[in-house]
Amino acid sequence: MNKRNKTDWERVKADAKADKPVPYEPETDLYDPNAEKAVEQFWAQAKVTSPGRPRVAVKHPTLNMLLTLI
Repeated sequence: MNKRNKTDWERVKADAKADKPVPYEPETDLYDPNAEKAVEQFWAQAKVTSPGRPRVAVKHPTLNMLLTLI
């Protein structure tokens, strides 16, 4: 297993090949990942965003200064 990557991809691939169901807890999970219809419905309503700060309109202050040289 890669030191930087915490996912055990060999186990994930083996579980997928064996068609093991994904663990699901109705109290905490947003949808049942084993129900195809629930997955489609969730992703149809989801708003996918990129990581990082959200875009906001940048307000530039107006430059109202009087420069005097002494």
